Amino acid sequence: KKVELFDGKLDLNVPQTVREEVISRGETLERIALRVYGDASRWVDLAVLNNLKYPYIADVRRDGVKQYGDKILVGN
Repeated sequence: KKVELFDGKLDLNVPQTVREEVISRGETLERIALRVYGDASRWVDLAVLNNLKYPYIADVRRDGVKQYGDKILVGN
């Protein structure tokens, strides 16, 4: 199921279920999206699902930023 946000400028896939994936060193949201969804452009789905803020993944965890080795929610 897709949901439109920002006056229809952004479509997101709403997951029916979620699972956790560990973020490997050097991974980006684009690489994770390509690995799990087969589509790098779905990195936005991951950012929204996990309530992430730029830079999304970094060496140091901050509010809204994951660290390598953390788990990230991935929709099925």
